[in-house]
Amino acid sequence: MKQKGYRFKLFLLVFTVLSLVLAGCKPKSDDTLSTDEPVTLIWWNLFEPVENVRPLIEAYQSAHSNVTIQYAERDLSDYRTLLESNLTDGLPRTGPDIFTIHNTWTGNYESFLSPAPSSVVDPTKFRSDFYDFVSDDFTGSSGLILGIPLGIDCLAIIYNKDLLEAEGYTVPSSSWDDFKIQARTLTTRKANEISTAGFSAAVPENTQFAFEIVNLLMLQSGGNILSSDKSTAVFATDSDIFGALSFYLDFAGGNDSTWNNKQQIDIAAFLSGKLAMYAAPSWRLLDVVKYNEQYNLGLDYATAPMPQLENLEDTRIQVGSYWGQVVSRDSANPDVAWDFLNFITQPDQLRTFHNKAAENRAFGELYPRREMASELTTNEHLKAYVESFPFIRSWKMVDGGKVKKSFDTMLETSLNGNLNQSLLTSQNEVNSIIDNKGKLEPAQ
Repeated sequence: MKQKGYRFKLFLLVFTVLSLVLAGCKPKSDDTLSTDEPVTLIWWNLFEPVENVRPLIEAYQSAHSNVTIQYAERDLSDYRTLLESNLTDGLPRTGPDIFTIHNTWTGNYESFLSPAPSSVVDPTKFRSDFYDFVSDDFTGSSGLILGIPLGIDCLAIIYNKDLLEAEGYTVPSSSWDDFKIQARTLTTRKANEISTAGFSAAVPENTQFAFEIVNLLMLQSGGNILSSDKSTAVFATDSDIFGALSFYLDFAGGNDSTWNNKQQIDIAAFLSGKLAMYAAPSWRLLDVVKYNEQYNLGLDYATAPMPQLENLEDTRIQVGSYWGQVVSRDSANPDVAWDFLNFITQPDQLRTFHNKAAENRAFGELYPRREMASELTTNEHLKAYVESFPFIRSWKMVDGGKVKKSFDTMLETSLNGNLNQSLLTSQNEVNSIIDNKGKLEPAQ
């Protein structure tokens, strides 16, 4: 009897210990990838109506019956205010699990993000599947992935074929020096006022993508934007950058200018046939396609890659401007959120997303995965964009929205004053942005 009692007690002890160990090994309720516990993910996004993402959500929910994804398309005008209010309110799990940020905002939001588990998104595979610049833009200081895009974009020259052909040109030049000559030739004047502009540039109030072009030329110049450890802006004293920006400002200055502050905003000037060439991402091309057809404008237009500075020799450099999906550090289910993002950025889901959007516009988002490039290069208007993707470069702005304000002011003051002083002022402002990385405005 004593032996049986001893065995029974030993069994109870072993059972109790195993129960405690196994209980400790169970997935937390916050990370329910392999359980049937109900999970709700809130997803904030921009620009895409729910109809375009519904197929992605339904496909994931079909395979994960315990997951519900609530999607909200936010308005860009108050997006950052609303987002930062939620991130800084001190109340966990009151905001979105998933939200979108621009590729130039990553540094400022890094401390508010939950990195992708390497078991879900392996950084090495991510870099091989997606273009290098995507990995550069969305890899955090830990080496883990912080964001993943549903689409990418860059600049291309959108040009009026009739205006170019009237002056004997077939396409915009691939060299900035020759491009400037073309732009000046294409510019016509009446009573000393520009009547048809050759190229929109350098005036932030009516050149929508002046900021992107400035960054492009700074990168193409080969100059140093940041110090070697990426901690400090040093562009104000770099002679190559000074030369590149002087070159750009020349488009809007002097008797040979191709643009000035008296012109309409460039998209309007182009649609009215008063602008021969302008630089814009593919989402702005969508408007050209739409309004040209809707109002029977009769524009014969095409796209070409951005010009390159001569010092690049055989190297091309482009700049990207796009949005990535990220996971909040306050999410109750970060692993599930990342599993969802990994799922919707697989080739089949990206095709579904692209094709669904293309039902109501000329084309959907441009694919961020390398192996899908050939699927878009057959489109004559998209080829210039897609073939530029391998050459996209970036620099760590921390907060591109704030840097844009500084650079816009730098352009405005340089057109009317001293570029050296404007660059120095802007450099000081950028260093302040870097120094205040991650310090979002607190909720009121």
